[in-house]
Amino acid sequence: MSTLKVNALQDANGANESTIAEIEQGRAKAFCYYDGSGTYSILNSFNVSSLGDLGQGTARVTWTTAFSDVNYTTHLTGSREPYQNGTHGVLYVDAQSTTHVDTRNCADTSSGTRADVHQCSVLCFH
Repeated sequence: MSTLKVNALQDANGANESTIAEIEQGRAKAFCYYDGSGTYSILNSFNVSSLGDLGQGTARVTWTTAFSDVNYTTHLTGSREPYQNGTHGVLYVDAQSTTHVDTRNCADTSSGTRADVHQCSVLCFH
């Protein structure tokens, strides 16, 4: 067996570099950073084909490449920036499949009230 020793890997264009340690520790398989106020819009993403507005405080992030199964971790964050007279709210995973994840943001004043929020992040590892 041969051993190849390198410090980092890049794509054929010399971009998208990853160190061997980063690869060994695991890289995010998908992420979506979006503005969830008013008309939802993607601000930055990886492995995301679309962002859907499913109603106030609810979004669907669809993956470009599906996960092999539904046993991936999903981490959600939202900004503290006030929107719709709230301060931050709490983000939840409503549904998760191999092709997408649905998120819900509840108002900080009531877990039964959905609210749009600025600067939402969805980060997934598998």
